[in-house]
Amino acid sequence: MAIYIYLPLPAMSAAYLGYFFDIHGGGMDLIFPHHENEIAQSCAACKKSNVSYWIHNGFVTIDSEKMSKSLGNFFTIRQVIDLYHPLALRLFLIGTHYRSPINYSDVMYCLRKLLTAFFTSIRYENAKPSVLQQLMEKALKRAKLTEDQVLQKIEERTSARMSKEYEKSDSIRKELAAVGIALMDSPDGTSWRPAVPLSMQE
Repeated sequence: MAIYIYLPLPAMSAAYLGYFFDIHGGGMDLIFPHHENEIAQSCAACKKSNVSYWIHNGFVTIDSEKMSKSLGNFFTIRQVIDLYHPLALRLFLIGTHYRSPINYSDVMYCLRKLLTAFFTSIRYENAKPSVLQQLMEKALKRAKLTEDQVLQKIEERTSARMSKEYEKSDSIRKELAAVGIALMDSPDGTSWRPAVPLSMQE
């Protein structure tokens, strides 16, 4: 009976992926006996393992306890992104090696601390310029540009628009947007603000 439990898995793999495929993934808890039984059955059917690489991921934990439906201590991705920006969740997940456990409680604490510090900083009107300046400095560092270089690009774009070189104008805007510099046009001219780089929005 124990062996029978694992039979549908190699059978479905063969039906939908073929007898041989590159990568088979799963949690650390499936290494033994689950995946070892799959390998044994595949070797019996194909004379060798039908998988080139087995990749086993660490668990997402809640207060250092495995997240699972049976324990009722889990969150869906939709629930998390209702609270935090998807890019914050992405950063949290890629910040740990895939084989290592990752504790969701840690990110909750860190994000709350960050948000509290941010909103405390902008609570007072006279603090807003300094907060914005910090954000702009970080955006320039990420884009590997100086403010003078950004202003030069703005001047080039303004000249292109005046000369009706709209393709060049759009190209400059897209070039800056790609590295997280958004341009804002107004009757008083063009200014810039920090933004999420286009590559991170995909």
